[in-house]
Amino acid sequence: MCNQANHPLPNPALNSIERLNRDTFRACLEALARPGSVQGIDPLFDSYLLAVASSLLYSKTRYCYQGNQADFHLVEAMTGATPSLPPVSHYLFADVPSAELFEQACSGSIEQPESSATCIFSCNGTQETAVFLRGPGVKEKLRTNLPLDVAFIKRLIHKRPPFPLGADLFLVSDRGKIIGLPRTTKIEVQQ
Repeated sequence: MCNQANHPLPNPALNSIERLNRDTFRACLEALARPGSVQGIDPLFDSYLLAVASSLLYSKTRYCYQGNQADFHLVEAMTGATPSLPPVSHYLFADVPSAELFEQACSGSIEQPESSATCIFSCNGTQETAVFLRGPGVKEKLRTNLPLDVAFIKRLIHKRPPFPLGADLFLVSDRGKIIGLPRTTKIEVQQ
């Protein structure tokens, strides 16, 4: 006879969340490796922002969330991550792109550039700006549209510290598309 304590029954909901986290994490990695490319993700609890949070957060991370659409208490309970203030958060989430929040993100230090933050902003797709992207992961120069207004992009360009410092940025659409802009990517607004 099989002892159920030694062989627990599979939990389909848990397996589904683990699969979603793996798939979302792979999409995030691909988006950062190929700046400007568009990757697809599935929602968690009807939220693409929560899907990204669930795949990135864990018990030793601190996060900041600005908004009121996503229920981050669910992800906090699942991951054990700690809510925190923007300057000391590893991950900063927002329901809308926020230049102010991006500017508060930790840029790391010369001794520890890996201590920089990652910002994840939801974008509703109503605004787009044509840009050129250059840098690692981009063959020569990529012309694309970013779901951000010109003012945000100009602040992003002028406020980014020189590499290896700076924060990485993910833009997540309300249709489950994600774009990564690592700190190494140079952005130029198309005239």
